[in-house]
Amino acid sequence: FPSHDRLALETWVKFFSKEYSPIVSNFYGQTRSVIKCNNCKNESESFEPWMNMECSIPGSDVAGTPVPNMDMCLAHNFADEHIDEYNCEKCKSKQKAVRSHSISKTPNIMIITLKRFTNFGAKVRGRVDWDLNNVDLTRLLAFSSPFGDGVPQYETYAVCEHHGSMIGGQYRDWE
Repeated sequence: FPSHDRLALETWVKFFSKEYSPIVSNFYGQTRSVIKCNNCKNESESFEPWMNMECSIPGSDVAGTPVPNMDMCLAHNFADEHIDEYNCEKCKSKQKAVRSHSISKTPNIMIITLKRFTNFGAKVRGRVDWDLNNVDLTRLLAFSSPFGDGVPQYETYAVCEHHGSMIGGQYRDWE
């Protein structure tokens, strides 16, 4: 195994051995984060388990911005982050760096949460479109999975939608 495959497996086994349940087995995935120093190019890698993928809606903080589709929300969620003051272990000083995110393990059953409220408490009211029969996460994979997950394509089973404001409201499902 390449070192990142081995670290992904070791991290998952450690988490899975402490937290095992059918819920973890079926609903949890794992994200790989890599921070690369702009100065020395040193990379720091970590893996984190998650039960639901939270995606913000890009442009939701700007009035009049068109509502993006699901692919755009996922791409925004996994976009590189620029860090201005990263404490590089190799340089032993603060440097600029880039953090990238990707999926190292896909769950059997994926839960995606769209964050419809902005930091200002406003609700994004537009409808986010996606192909209900094929949510394909192939482009978000870190590498060929050492977990034997197969092709990360999902079919939408259910949608739960919030009606109301941040202060109150109700959820309803639709098919």
